[in-house]
Amino acid sequence: MLGFVLSIYTSRPPWDEEMDRTIDRAQLDEVKELLGEICRISGERNVSFDVHFAEESIGTVEDGRMDQSLEVGLIREWERVLDERDQ
Repeated sequence: MLGFVLSIYTSRPPWDEEMDRTIDRAQLDEVKELLGEICRISGERNVSFDVHFAEESIGTVEDGRMDQSLEVGLIREWERVLDERDQ
């Protein structure tokens, strides 16, 4: 088993709504880039990945593709929240 850790700030306490949008957007971009590389490795090497956040499984990458909970529940929802805050 291999793994890695990406430390990010979250919009959870203590930052909540005071989270700097520039940092939040940059972190989203980093997570998207990292998941893209995980998808690439998964597809090329025929391996699966479990993705965890705050010690909880939030999705998987298999056959080079993110499952719906990562693609929709994490990435698209994060983008939606940021877009709403920018308006």
